[in-house]
Amino acid sequence: MVQEVRQVMLNVDEIVAAIDDYRQISPEFLPAGKITSCQITDFDSVNIAIEIMRDGFIRQSSFTLRGAELLKPLVYFCLQKGIPLPRDGRKVALFGETAVMLCITRNMDVDLPAWIAAMRLDQIKSVTALSPADIDLGMIARRKA
Repeated sequence: MVQEVRQVMLNVDEIVAAIDDYRQISPEFLPAGKITSCQITDFDSVNIAIEIMRDGFIRQSSFTLRGAELLKPLVYFCLQKGIPLPRDGRKVALFGETAVMLCITRNMDVDLPAWIAAMRLDQIKSVTALSPADIDLGMIARRKA
């Protein structure tokens, strides 16, 4: 059986673009408004600040994205950019100080934190994993079409 590991590193600007793109197909994901900041915090989440205009007033709101909330936009972003991702792969977000790495493994049972340490990816500080069932790539592909 073929084993595979894919890594896609996204900086803060690309994370913002991923979230904006995902809001287009899933408006209930976050409220409409301009994302004014994106910060990777505690190495297991991303804080997003959004300016929301209502009744002529601008209000700043903050949201924290973890796990599937963050992985879904990252997966959608990759698909929109033509980066192929295996449907049955295990998707994992690896959080660094200035970037998030989307790591997809297929047909592998690997201890990702140990694997990362062996690869000397020192900038990665924590790992959030999801199984293929946690992200409905079919739904994302259908909305894309």
